[in-house]
This record gives sequence, structure tokens and C-alpha cells, in this order.
Amino acid sequence: MGERLSEKHCNGLQSLAFKIGLGLVLVQVTILGLTAAYKVSYVNSEIDEHAYARLALPGHLIQHGALHYAAVSDRHAMQDIVGEMLEDAMVIGANHNILYALDYIFGPDTPPTSIRDMPGIDPDWFSPDRPQAQVFPLNDGDHTSLVAITPLFADAFSRPHSFVYVKVSANKLVANHREIVILVGSMTLLCLFVTSAMILGILRFAVLRRLQEALHFTTQVAKGAFDTRLMVKGRDELSLLEAQMNQMAADLGERTMRLQKAEEAAKQSESRFRDFAASSADWYWETDTRFLYTEVSMQYLALIEDRYGDPVGRRIDEIGLDAEAEGGWDWLMTRLRARAPFQDFVISWLDGHEQRVYARINGIPALNGYGEFTGYRGTGADITVQRKAQEEQAQLQRQLAVSQKMEAVGQMAGGVAHEFNNCLAGILNFTEVAKLSLDDQKKTAEFIGQIDTLGQRAANVAEQLLMFSHQSATQAQLVRIDRAVDDLRRLLDTMLDGRIDLQIRHEAGEVWARVDPSQFSSCLVNLAINARDAMEDGGMLQITTGIGQPDRPVEKAQSGDDTDNWVRITVQDTGTGMDETTMTRIFEPFFTTKEPGKGTGLGLSIVYSWVQDSGGVLEVDSTPGTGTIFTIYLPAQPAVTERPRPEEARPVAADGEMVLVVDDERAIRETCQISLQTQGLSVATAADGGLALKFLEESKIPVKVLLVDVLMPEITGPQLAEEVLKISPKTHIVFMSGYTERVTSQIEGFSAKAGFLRKPFKQAQMVGLVKSLMATEAEPVRI
Repeated sequence: MGERLSEKHCNGLQSLAFKIGLGLVLVQVTILGLTAAYKVSYVNSEIDEHAYARLALPGHLIQHGALHYAAVSDRHAMQDIVGEMLEDAMVIGANHNILYALDYIFGPDTPPTSIRDMPGIDPDWFSPDRPQAQVFPLNDGDHTSLVAITPLFADAFSRPHSFVYVKVSANKLVANHREIVILVGSMTLLCLFVTSAMILGILRFAVLRRLQEALHFTTQVAKGAFDTRLMVKGRDELSLLEAQMNQMAADLGERTMRLQKAEEAAKQSESRFRDFAASSADWYWETDTRFLYTEVSMQYLALIEDRYGDPVGRRIDEIGLDAEAEGGWDWLMTRLRARAPFQDFVISWLDGHEQRVYARINGIPALNGYGEFTGYRGTGADITVQRKAQEEQAQLQRQLAVSQKMEAVGQMAGGVAHEFNNCLAGILNFTEVAKLSLDDQKKTAEFIGQIDTLGQRAANVAEQLLMFSHQSATQAQLVRIDRAVDDLRRLLDTMLDGRIDLQIRHEAGEVWARVDPSQFSSCLVNLAINARDAMEDGGMLQITTGIGQPDRPVEKAQSGDDTDNWVRITVQDTGTGMDETTMTRIFEPFFTTKEPGKGTGLGLSIVYSWVQDSGGVLEVDSTPGTGTIFTIYLPAQPAVTERPRPEEARPVAADGEMVLVVDDERAIRETCQISLQTQGLSVATAADGGLALKFLEESKIPVKVLLVDVLMPEITGPQLAEEVLKISPKTHIVFMSGYTERVTSQIEGFSAKAGFLRKPFKQAQMVGLVKSLMATEAEPVRI
């Protein structure tokens, strides 16, 4: 049908052949018409010029003496000169009198005749100012005549003395003009017909037929016959077009085949994707520009539909699910409104069994072919199993860390027991000799001083052991590293069995870092244990603090860290050292070179993980037979002004204020009471919280300071403090405990109102703190 329609158009007035032919004919008509008009005008002007010249010829002949004046009266002579069209001829004087006339000669007896008396003649034609011959047309109805006026001059005069008047008929001249126009027009039409026929013939056979073949070719190609080809004829422009069309058909056929293969592959890919999506545990989803779900896969529906309904037509934050990621739904909606991609956004919900389900979704903005935003597409995955596995893994890692720490505690147990036994033996011995020397106050004071020193020594070992073995979560804080290392000296001395020389050096004075104090201590103890095991025959362990730079470049640490300065802690031993193969694996969990039963292989891996979590760098350098150097780099922090210790605080004079001491340990109650009474304070004691409340109700005495143990039966210290503050809101609270980590959460609500004493404490510390609180309403000094 399309081919017949094309042929119909080709045969009608809209065909290219008709348009080209019509254009050529119009061009020819224009060119030939202009040419013919020019030729007719030219021929007519030539004829007119020739006729004008013949009309003026008698006058010119008379002027030059070639013809006598009387010849004007001779018709035959004048017709020979002018032609058969002659109508009249005269010689007229300057006074307008006729001197000679055609077929008439004026004699002496003939009166003169003036042209003024003759109709059809204008006297102005014979003006003496006329310099040359002129021709005038005369129209008398259908008759047209030409009149030539030629002035005659004498040799010595510039004005004419007479004029030659010649009148001829112009009808024949007009007829000649008409004949010329007809002749030229006929020849033009004949030329137009012949040339148009030739052009159309050439156009039809040389161009139009080939164009029709090209039209038929394109029709066949449009039907899918890509193997159709045009016959290339010659080397003209149409031949180049035919060759290009053949190449186009070949390329189009090849591209069509590729497109068909691509479409088939796309269909197979889509089918494959749908099969994968249907069989995959993950799901896919799609939204519109308002972020409303338009499509979700069956896996997603199976998880939430029973409890939350069909999500299609709703926004994800409107379904009832929970956002687990930091920032919640607000963060996600901000990303969506910004048309930004997002990844690993965790959501959760309760399933039909009231069990928490976790999922991770990812999404990217979708665009159409014009680059316009159409919504979001993404995927989701149920990560409940992975989440629980991660939690179990984290718990296992914590247990492993505790296990490693307990292993270190176990290795230190002998040395700690030895240290405690030495302290207890000294305390008992000095107590006995003090009893024997009661009469000698000087010796008694000396022995009591030794007992105090041994007690403080034992307290320090216990404090370090408790800090090292606690199981609290990581609590990073500003720590003065050089002092923290010094505080570990006593614990490290007991652990090194006395056969290893421990040296501690500080190259830069005060250095501060943000770390968890317990984990920092655990890190150094693990490195010291490894160093001790590498020096079975003794040696030297040197711990050095200072400022330095890691050997390898490090990315910027957390905000606030000064990564231009690093705190450097070096642990160097003179042990057996390690080869390169061992050094590449020392930080792997459970890797150890020790004999079975002597190590878990977790110590160095825990050290490495802690340093990484603290934003630091751990470097190791070792040579077999020479020793090993572990260097820890931590981001340096600005120095912090430390508060004075309680025993350094200046006590104020007391004036009988009441202090209530509540502790289930009799020795603590009595020693605190004696120490405070020696300072002039009124002191009451109670063995538990119930007795303390009873005392307050009965005595009605306001209590200035409540000194209370945190862990007591029935009523705990924080509970008692709350009741006391209800009775006396201005009472200062001082908590006492030997379990620092266990009581931190219990007294957290009193952090802005209460002081704290870590057992064991010196009486001077206790007295100084109590008096400092009594002297001011400001926040108390914390120990």
C-alpha cells in the first residue's frame, strides 16, 4: 500500500518530476521572454532609427548641396529618397511661408502660403532655435504619421534660414513592428517547447528514474529487505548517493540484527533477573518522585505485610518501621530530598513472633531518558542473622579480651601474692614491735610510720590490679601518659619476678592522650609479659615516653587530635627477638610461638586492635638475638590543669558542725570518727542506712556532711543520700568505695553534688575533703 501511495504521489501534481519540470519551464519562459522582449525592442529601435534617418535625409541632402530645393516638389524623386510611405513634403522659410511643396512649385505670380493657415502643423516646429532635425509622431484616429523637421543653415549664419518638412505614413512601420513581435514570439515558444522537451527527457531518464528506483529501494528496506541493493550508474552525485544508500542498508541490516540480539538478550536478562529476584533472599523496591513505594518484591512483602500491611502507596517512614541508623528517618529523608544515593541504611521491625528483624537497604535516584528524576530504585536485605552474629562476635571478642586479661592476672598472681605477703608480714611484725615499744613514743611513731607505708604499698598494688582486671566498656578520657606509666611501676615490678631490670624514662615531661586508662594499662602489661617471656635468663625492659612521628604517613585522626604531634610510648627488651616471618604474623589472633599451655596468642592482637581504635599507630622492630622494640604512637592532646589532691587542700577551721559516718565496716567508722573529732567536728556513726535515718529523725540535728559507703545491705549509700537530701538539701555527700567501676553508675546522679573517696584512703585525705566541702558551696573536689 505504501508503495502504491508513493507511485500515486510521483504521478500526480505533487511529484518531483512535475515540480522540477515546472521549475525548468518557468526559468526558460523567464529567460526566453526577457531575451525576446529585448530583441523586439532592439529590432524596433533599429527600424525606428532607420525610418527617422530616411525622413531627415532630404533635408541633409539639400543642406549639403546634393539636392536642389525644387526637388521637394518632385514626388518621384522624394519617394526614391523617403519611400512609398511619403504623404507630404515642403520647404518652409524662416517666416513660415511655403517656398516649395510636393507636386507644386510657387511662381512669381503665386501669392505665398503660410503654414499658420494649414491645419495639423504646429508653427513651433519651425523655431529658429532648433539646432538639428527632429521627428514628431502625429495621430489622427487610426492613422499614424511621422513628421521630420530639418533646419537649413547658411555658412555664415547660426540660425536656420528655412526648414524641410517631410511627412510619411507610420501605419506600415507599426505593421512591421507587429510582424517582428509575432515572429520573435513564435520562435521563442518553439525554442521553449523544444528545450523543455529535451530537459524533461534528460531529467526523466537521468534523474527521475533513478530517484524512483531509490524510492522503491527505501520502501523495500523499510519492509525489512536489508539485502536490497541499488545499481550504481556512473560517478555523478546520484551514484555517490546510491552507493551511500547501499552502505546504509548494509549497516542498517547489521544494526538491526544486533538490536534484535540485544532485545532478545534484554528479554533473557529481564527474565533471568526476575528469576534471581524471585529466588534471592534480598529484595528490590521502587518509589515515585514523592518517595511513595510503587513496587516491592515478594520477599519484602512476606516480611512486613502481615503486621504492617502493603507498603505500596506509602513512604518508608510511614509504615511503622524503626530506623536504626544514626539520625533516623530525618537523615534518610534529607538524602532523598537531595536526590543523593545512600547505602547500608539499617531498619528494623517486630515480626509476628515479637522478634526484632533487622534489614539493610540501599537506593539510588532513577532518571528517565531525558535526565528527569522519576524516583528511587534500590535493594534490601535481611541482616538479622548477620546482626546477631556480629553481636555474638563482639561479645566473644570481649570475652577473649577478658580471658587474655585474666591470663595476665593469673601470670601476675604469684608476684602479687608475694608482694601482699611481704606487706602483711611487715605490717604484723611492725605492729608487734610497736606494742613492745609503747613506752618509747619515738620508736612507736617510727614503727607506725612503717606500717602506714606498707599499707599504702599494698593498697597501690590492689588498686592497679583492680584497674587492670575490670570489665567495663571503653571510656576514653584525657590521660597523662607519663604519670599512668609511673603508676604501673609497682605492678610491673611484681610481674617481672625481680630478674628483669625495669627502667622507665620520660623524654618530654608531661604528655597527654585520649585513651581508656584501663585498656592503656592492659596494653603495657601485655607488652611487658611478652618481653618477660622473651627474656628467660633475665635482661632489661625499658619503657620510654615522649613526642615523635610515625615512620609511615597517617590519615588525620578524630576532631581535636593534634596529628602534627604524637605521644610516643616505646617498650624495648633485650630478649630473643623475632625473624621477618614471625613479625608478619604477630598481630594475628591466636598466633603464638610459645609452647602449648603458655599463651593464647591474643595479647598482641588485642594491643594492635586497641591502638587502632584509639586512632594511633603501632610499629615493631626486631632482630633475632638482639631484642624487640614496640612503639605506640597516640594523637597528642593539650595539657590539662590537674586539680590538687584532697590531702593538699587547705582545711578550714571547724566550729562543731555535725558529720554523719555510715559504713558497715567498724574499723572505718571508728577511724573516721576519731580523725574528724580531733579536728573539732561533731561526729555520729551508723552501721547501716536504717540506723542512720533513725538517728536523723530522733536527733533533729542538721548534718553538714554525710560520709557514706556505697555498697551496704538493705539501704545502699546512694539511696540513703537521697533521703538525707530530702531532709537537709544543703548537706554535702561524700561516697566511699573500693569498687570504683561498680559504683560509677550508681552515684552518677550525684556527680555535681558529691565527693568520692576510693578505699583504701588516708585519714588526711578524708579530713581534707570533708573540710573543703564544709567551707564552700561550689562543686566538691573529686578524687
